Amino acid sequence: MSVINPQGGPSGLPEVGVSSDGTYWKYPDGRLICFHKSTTLSTTSNSVGGSSFRSDALSFTFPHAFIEIPTMSFGNEHESSTSSMGIGVSVGPSSTGISLRLNGFVNDTQGYIHYTAIGKWK
Repeated sequence: MSVINPQGGPSGLPEVGVSSDGTYWKYPDGRLICFHKSTTLSTTSNSVGGSSFRSDALSFTFPHAFIEIPTMSFGNEHESSTSSMGIGVSVGPSSTGISLRLNGFVNDTQGYIHYTAIGKWK
């Protein structure tokens, strides 16, 4: 892990950490923001009803733990298809991570999931 500005700064600047689990901004007032973008995911023939397909679940460990379950937002990006895609929550969230799936209407739709989690570290 790489940490920039450990312990925050005199003007309230956040401590910033970067690892393979994502990036976090840890503010002196207790706010914590974590975010990350997945590697490429593909929907498979795991039909979940009709013509809907999903990827295997991908577990994300937050780059810094929260003291309670954070508020989260999710997004997705297409890589190889113009088919509509969405995100499904497989497990979580918890104070340390979440498990998500990429959903699509075409088999072998490829794309990325990204999340932002906002909460408190103290």
